[in-house]
Amino acid sequence: MAYRPKFSDKQKEKVYLYFNGKCSDCGKVGTGGWWERENIDGFEKHFYLGNLEIHHLIPLHVGGKHIFDNWILFCPKCHDKRHKHLYIKLSIGSK
Repeated sequence: MAYRPKFSDKQKEKVYLYFNGKCSDCGKVGTGGWWERENIDGFEKHFYLGNLEIHHLIPLHVGGKHIFDNWILFCPKCHDKRHKHLYIKLSIGSK
């Protein structure tokens, strides 16, 4: 399985705020925000993207970087469409 870098809470928040908490394709408003969870040491804070997902514009497996300029925010439906489009494009391009 391919390595998938994790997004830190600060990275999630930065992308969420940059795109105004909305899907970049359809404009669906997200439900993200900070939340706290109690653990043995007290409370820990995490940023929750809600119903939105971060997508790499240039996929990592073709040389894209895990950096802010390569991220975009989508709802799951638009994210899925983007991946299907990319799969078709890469499949046609490889023939």
